[in-house]
Amino acid sequence: MKKIYLCISLLGILTACSVDDNIQTNEEQITNSLSFKKYDDFNDEKSKMYSDLSQSLNTSLINSYNFRELLKTEALKMFDKDYDVLLYTIQDIQLEDGQTVKSILNKNLKNFNVDQILSNIPTLTIFIPELPENSFSASKWNLNEVPSIAFRSSLSNNIPYLDNNYNKNVIEASQIPVFPIIVLKENERIILSKNNANKQLKNGDNNIFEFWSDNFDNIEGTKAAKFLSRTTNISKKINSTTPIEDKDKYIEAFDMYNPIINGGIDGWHRDYIYYDISPQQVRGEFKYNYQEFITNIRFKNDSDGLATSIYKKIADQTGDPSSASASGWADGYFEIKVRSLINGSNGVGEELVTGITVKPSDFFEYNYKTTDPTRPGGTVYLVGVRAKSTPNEIKIPSLQWDLKDYSSSIKVTFEEVDISETRVETTSRVTKFAANIGVDANFDLFKIFKIGLKFGANKETTQTVTNQITRNLASDELGEAIINFGDRVYIFRDPRNNIIDPSYPLKNYSGRTPRIEYRTYSTGYLDFNVIPLKVQ
Repeated sequence: MKKIYLCISLLGILTACSVDDNIQTNEEQITNSLSFKKYDDFNDEKSKMYSDLSQSLNTSLINSYNFRELLKTEALKMFDKDYDVLLYTIQDIQLEDGQTVKSILNKNLKNFNVDQILSNIPTLTIFIPELPENSFSASKWNLNEVPSIAFRSSLSNNIPYLDNNYNKNVIEASQIPVFPIIVLKENERIILSKNNANKQLKNGDNNIFEFWSDNFDNIEGTKAAKFLSRTTNISKKINSTTPIEDKDKYIEAFDMYNPIINGGIDGWHRDYIYYDISPQQVRGEFKYNYQEFITNIRFKNDSDGLATSIYKKIADQTGDPSSASASGWADGYFEIKVRSLINGSNGVGEELVTGITVKPSDFFEYNYKTTDPTRPGGTVYLVGVRAKSTPNEIKIPSLQWDLKDYSSSIKVTFEEVDISETRVETTSRVTKFAANIGVDANFDLFKIFKIGLKFGANKETTQTVTNQITRNLASDELGEAIINFGDRVYIFRDPRNNIIDPSYPLKNYSGRTPRIEYRTYSTGYLDFNVIPLKVQ
């Protein structure tokens, strides 16, 4: 699984950033994948643990039908919304003759024991991948078959594995298996919590886990251990009602501020959406009916029509740019992490973290070439990846854009992040705030209004806001885009695809369907929309 971090911060000029300059970069830590052609080339301490566990798990699964059934059953529960089984949470489950998962694995381990391995890799996960050509998946696993055992290493995109005869092999980064195989790896959706005040795991030790986003929490109704909540103060304000597009409102805003048909008045669509402000009514109280969502995310193809650049970033585990990696098969669904850095008018910023999970096939189309067409098993080459142009239904919640509390612009940054060490950055930003927010003495002393179109007569003010951001050191930047409160929600294109202001109201247009679309933002690697959806 790959994490894609989506950072949202209220726009400003970066004036200070304090980080630990002595932290080693990901590029300095990795070795080129070409050095890892053989199984025994993976000889760092963590790989030795994985290798020992692979041999033990291989023997255990060969000898225990119940163990195979347990893994399939637990994987299909998708406790983290992927086909993952957290070893920590199943280690005490009894199988044959009163033996537990831990005791069976310990019996077959040679150099380590389960406690030692989990001490070093606490989020160790047994992952069952979905493989091409309907060759293998959790749902298709025939329990009379014993899959090979692979493990994921941060040192290389090549993937070492053991077959049922204990033969050591390596699947090269450009290949994808089409035979039964499961993967040992670290879980990218959960973290080991440092908060031990409320011990919730069933064995009562000091290990407490958290989902880094509550949106990955699928443990209700399963036997998986409970996790601490990651809910923040701002996330409590987010409306949980299913958001909908209010197209009538967007068209009204478009027509209202179309300068071609209303005497040159050019205002902000969101003024009307959030405050009901119009050229005729320039005073408005904030309405909580709407909330911003990042949606319709779609990756961009390169000039050759393929999505090679973006897919290499997402599927790559090591940060090695020379590797044409197809190794994303061992990572499962994509994780998209949304980090909203909300810059408040009180000078304090808060970090809002949201995560979603999507199948790679929702974003990409794949073209495979079989290594040996006469052989039913083996591997296939990934010879082409194309980004789908059809927008998906992902909706990532952001702020309810009240200019009394938040600045007038946000910056959206996407990052793809592997499991790695994290650091905390403290940033100070000079941001813009609307100055035409306050009490109208001539109207109502007990209500707060936005007075005037756009920034009104008082223009804007600037203020320094401080945020603390937690970043993974292995992040790959996927670009950024700026969204302003004053940006149009809808745009109109003529038959030549030019953005124009039509000479007629869209609301009354009854001829050929006009080319109305949401404004698109681009980072260079992907396009997306930011839409104020109706939430109540």
